[in-house]
This record gives sequence, structure tokens and C-alpha cells, in this order.
Amino acid sequence: MAALFMRVPQVVAHIYVFLPFAQTLVLNYILGEDDELRLPFRLLGVSYAFLGVDYLFIILCAHLSTEFKMLTKDLILIKPTKMADYGATCIVYDNRPIRNFVKMHQVYIRLASDMNDATNNIMFVNLLCATITLSFFGLAVLATSNMMDKLVNLVVVVTVMLLTLIQCYYCEKLKTASEEIFCAACENPWYEGNLEYQNIIHLIMVRSQKPCYIKSLHSPITLRTFTKVMSTTWSYFSLMNTVYQNNE
Repeated sequence: MAALFMRVPQVVAHIYVFLPFAQTLVLNYILGEDDELRLPFRLLGVSYAFLGVDYLFIILCAHLSTEFKMLTKDLILIKPTKMADYGATCIVYDNRPIRNFVKMHQVYIRLASDMNDATNNIMFVNLLCATITLSFFGLAVLATSNMMDKLVNLVVVVTVMLLTLIQCYYCEKLKTASEEIFCAACENPWYEGNLEYQNIIHLIMVRSQKPCYIKSLHSPITLRTFTKVMSTTWSYFSLMNTVYQNNE
């Protein structure tokens, strides 16, 4: 389903870029009207530059959240294993599976931190551009008198909203997946293990209480971020619409 949604911005980018050219051909060669030739092909490269960054970000978030989900399943299946039982004198446990889990958990936490460092400023610019784009294209829907232009601008508004929602959704999934390791640690039969096993489980529970976030500057990106973007967009749109109506 997500793959289908990610195809929509590509289609819209092509429509928005090539529709003026098709409109010019129809007006000049079919209807016989004199109209200027419109060739906005350079916008296609700009569109794909933004879409490429967005798609890469979504894919990385999706893969990382999947890895955390797999870690959660692994932790539920890990159980304390006795290597040797000498009765009341000594019981030897094999704690290698839980140690390997801790190593993988550290690797994924480090990957999430590196991804946040790499995309922190980019996501701020991305969300800011989404807010400005939604505001101006929303105003264009009201300002233009051409129904075809209204439809195209409206489709662009819906597409940018959808793309922003998908980004925030996968950031939320990453946060939730990293938190679910705490629940898996609670379900683990840690009470059957030795003291080392119990201490490791305790450390896993403490660390997983701090979820992995992808941030926009200092603010974590979640589904609440999407509502903030929409709220800010509406404020900008209302302001520009008021100024536009006053100048008419």
C-alpha cells in the first residue's frame, strides 16, 4: 500500500510538468488559438530532487523500524538456557544469545542516531518547504479561474500532504518499534535465568524506555508533527488569502 502511495507523487510531478506543454499543443494545433509555448521541463529535475530525498528517507525509516520489530520477536523467543546442572552446588547458563541481542540492539540504536544526525536539518527544510508549498498552491486553487489549473493545483496540494503524512507515519513507526522492545523484555522469562541474565534484561528495559527518534532540529517527528505542519500551513494560507483578497 505504501509503495502505491509513493507512486502518486511521481505521477503528479509528471502531470504538473507536462500538462502546460500538452495544453499549449491543444490550443495551438487543434483549437487554432495563438498561445505561448510552455516548456517547464526544468521543474521535473527539481521535483525528482525533492522526491528522491523523501523516498530515501521513508525507505530508511521503514527498514530500520522493521529491524527493531525483528529484534522484538527475537527477544521474546530468547530464553535462559542451562548448559550444565550440578544440582544445588552450581548451575551453568549459556547467556550468549542475550549478549548477541544486546550487541545487535546497540548497532540499530547507533544506526538510528546516525540517521537522525544525517537528516536532522534536511527534514526541517523539507517540512518547511512542504508548509510553504501547501500554502501557495492552496492559494493558487482559489486565485486561478481556469478549472484545469485549479484541478492540477489541488492534486499537488493533496500529494504534498500525503507525502508529508507518509514521512511522519514512518518516523512514528520507528519510535514505536524501538519502544516495543521494553514490552518484549517484560514478556521474556528473565526470572528463570541467573543474575547476569537478569541484569542484562534490566539494562535492555532501561535503554528501550528512551525511544529512537528522527528529529527536525530539536523536535521529534511523529504523527503529531503532521498536525503541526497542517496547522501552520492553515495559518500561512489564511494570512496570504486575506492579503490577496484585500489587494483585489
